[in-house]
Amino acid sequence: MSIPIFNIIHIAGSALGSHSPDITADSIIFVYGEDPPAQYERKTLQEELHAGAANAEVIIILSRQDDFSGAELSEALSILPLNANPHELLLLTRHKNPPVFQQRMDGIVRSCIFTTDLVTDGLTITPGITENIIFDIVCKSLDNENPCSVNVHQFGKDAVQKNEAHNNHLTDSMLIVPHIGNTGLLHRCLNSLSRCHATPASVNVCFDDDSSSGFDASAYTLPLALYANLPQDSGPYPARHYSIVQSHTSYIFFNDSDDVSTSNRFTKLMAALQERELDMIGSHEIRIDEFQRNIKLYRYPLDVNNALRNGSPHAHFHPTSLIRRSAYLKTGGFSTDLTFGYDTQFLLRASLFIRIGNADDFLYIRYKRPGSLTTNEKTKLGSRRREFLAWRWFTDYRLILQQRISLQSSSLRVRNLASAFRLVPIS
Repeated sequence: MSIPIFNIIHIAGSALGSHSPDITADSIIFVYGEDPPAQYERKTLQEELHAGAANAEVIIILSRQDDFSGAELSEALSILPLNANPHELLLLTRHKNPPVFQQRMDGIVRSCIFTTDLVTDGLTITPGITENIIFDIVCKSLDNENPCSVNVHQFGKDAVQKNEAHNNHLTDSMLIVPHIGNTGLLHRCLNSLSRCHATPASVNVCFDDDSSSGFDASAYTLPLALYANLPQDSGPYPARHYSIVQSHTSYIFFNDSDDVSTSNRFTKLMAALQERELDMIGSHEIRIDEFQRNIKLYRYPLDVNNALRNGSPHAHFHPTSLIRRSAYLKTGGFSTDLTFGYDTQFLLRASLFIRIGNADDFLYIRYKRPGSLTTNEKTKLGSRRREFLAWRWFTDYRLILQQRISLQSSSLRVRNLASAFRLVPIS
């Protein structure tokens, strides 16, 4: 007798807390507001998915490799806003203490909870390994014109009340999104912002090529400001730098145009920046790996300054960041004469001037995809050029800490484009 691909379970939400998940097989659990309907004849997985979604409120995909109890699943369920159009998806993991010194991969997501309206939007589940199924669900849901809200629930993490007072600072903030290439990726990035609890007061999109010609800003309700880089092909750093220098907002968020913010990113980062009295803060990372078709969770050190002083090469992922404008100006800003790698140079230099940390939350969705700067053969992570630059910068960083060389005589000094650069407004 073959082992079934999934246990199919229909259960009332009130009974979920006392449910004991079967660890002999993966499960799909349909959770209802009231008692589940009478059992019907067993159908194909896809038919059963749509039949269950017609009456259930949420669906849980539970891997036998995860040891989440019914009480924990009930806890996660309680934070989902079950309104008329929730479009919510929670990735499930256990909380672990963040690493002290450098980035750590803390596992692959194998279990999740999502609201049934995602199924009615045409979502399909192909039988297979749960990590691949969840990859498909998340990717299809984020690519949807009405995207879902993706967040991570960490079982065992102390609940911290969101300080709504800090959200007032978002009215004095800006999000910078440099872009080159496929506007479909930019659309996914901007479209997902519609699911955020709150967003920055302005969103600067800076085009480094001619892709702005086919971009329709009227498709968004966001406070967009569009710019063209002059000259083109300058990379993301001049656009980031001049957006900040020319801005009058006090807080700056970053986002790569092929990545996505979680719905609670801006509120949580702003609250953490204020409560911990930091100058710059990032977060843990949800990595959608298009090569291996799974979703990995990466945690980062909470104290970035300490990690860097101890030689960590991977203490912070810059696109996750929020920084005070005054702190940015104090550091001298980004170097601008290269199109890649200067996130690291800026981080090392900035740590000499300001306090940097990471929030103990997963607030940024990063796509590891073909053709990006970090996977391109010439500029990818681990390429000879990147390795040389990192070696040189970290060597000089240690020498500066030892007071053997000055910042201005080191490779960490600000290096600017030889030619003039302008951000040209696009009407």
